[in-house]
Amino acid sequence: MADNDDVLDPAFLFRHGDSPKPISIPAGQPVFRVGDRGGVMYVLTEGSADVLIGGATVEKATRGALFGEMGLIDESEKRRATVIAGTDCTLVPVDLETFHVLVRRTPQFATYVMKTVVGRLRRMNAQLLEKQKKE
Repeated sequence: MADNDDVLDPAFLFRHGDSPKPISIPAGQPVFRVGDRGGVMYVLTEGSADVLIGGATVEKATRGALFGEMGLIDESEKRRATVIAGTDCTLVPVDLETFHVLVRRTPQFATYVMKTVVGRLRRMNAQLLEKQKKE
């Protein structure tokens, strides 16, 4: 997730009456699993969730976090991560059409998504380098 200064306020983003309907996921249940079809990303508006890759937690997502953005952009690819609700969660599903609407209404949302992706890539690169140093 982005630094605290860059956290998106989901209430601001979804203030319009035509915003997607939020969904609820009970604690311990998956939002999606590795191998599921993409096409939708999620913005976490309440609760917390664990993002797992290869069975290891790589991120603890909290309010304002987004995940599934890779599956949104490349719908033909299967999910590469599993997201499990750590607590009862409320999420807003964002398909590609909704993403484009959000970017037009709130251009900073595109930057927020890019910062999220870049932050994850940097963390993964750092973990890879650390692992290589130990070998």
